[in-house]
Amino acid sequence: MSVTEKILEKIIETSNNNITITDGNGIILYTNPEHWSVYTDDPDSYIGTSIYDLQEQGILSPSITALVLKEKTPIQIMQHTKKGKIIMSNAYPLFNEKGEIVRVISYAIDQTEISNLQEQYEQLERKLKGYQAEVEELRGKEETLYRSKQIEHIAKTIQRLANTDATVLMLGESGVGKSMFARKLHTLSHRKNEPFIEVNCSTIPPSLFESEMFGYESGSFTGAQKQGKQGLIEQARNGTLFLDEIGELPLSIQAKLLKVLQEKKFTRIGGYKERYVDFRLVTATNKNLEEMVEKGEFRLDLYYRLHVIPLHIPPLRERKEDISLLINHHMKQLNRKYETKKNYIPPYMKSS
Repeated sequence: MSVTEKILEKIIETSNNNITITDGNGIILYTNPEHWSVYTDDPDSYIGTSIYDLQEQGILSPSITALVLKEKTPIQIMQHTKKGKIIMSNAYPLFNEKGEIVRVISYAIDQTEISNLQEQYEQLERKLKGYQAEVEELRGKEETLYRSKQIEHIAKTIQRLANTDATVLMLGESGVGKSMFARKLHTLSHRKNEPFIEVNCSTIPPSLFESEMFGYESGSFTGAQKQGKQGLIEQARNGTLFLDEIGELPLSIQAKLLKVLQEKKFTRIGGYKERYVDFRLVTATNKNLEEMVEKGEFRLDLYYRLHVIPLHIPPLRERKEDISLLINHHMKQLNRKYETKKNYIPPYMKSS
């Protein structure tokens, strides 16, 4: 054995990577001693052994070297071993001057742990989705407290609209309960077991809006996650997307959102593949969208798309009959929380 061969043998023997080198007939010339422990419970060095024999014995299933010798091109495959391991293998041919394969170099990486982690992640994702559906169902069972005719009308309208996919626009001042009614609409609908994605458009910086809404592919821009990222629209698949403060939506995003509503398709940033998505859109605002349209701050075509069924939610000062009911409800909650026994007495019942 020459000095060069001894150096090569030592490099392979001490490498952290699983490396195997064969000749042009598939006979193993060099290999890691520990390499074969992922393939069999009784590993050998297998130097001098034919990869075709190992394939026939089921130790290699299949042999990537055999495939390279047949196809005469670099190949990457996933192998499943007798020990239940999942191996990612890459192999490369080396040719002589006549174009004949004289060596095949293969690398094997144990992917079993990664595969198991991915499966566990998918299981956790399914469980999380189930828990989210349960939480939304519990929220939907919360009693909407009211005496006023205005809220009674809204509650009945939501019940009628629940199992349709009509786009609803919640109108009203901040704090009147637009998000509560949007969630109620979702939990009464046939989409109740799917995600309810709530987005406050006023809290997302304009520079991040597109990537947050539509997601991006791997390597789309500096700082992007390696595996890419789902956008909020994609996360709402088969469920409800609630865009609060829709009046804050940048004009550039308004055009793209309109296209999604029309075609039910979108493309991630940096991607070419169109993705189909089915979701129900509910929006809310405390602004006058008609005035914004006149000023050129909101697209007229998107306004008509959103303004299918407007629901105006009046502030509490316009439905005073609900005030004492809500005060008593919150008083009971606070009494339970702080273990007190406070009571609320309306002003007209107090003695002078």
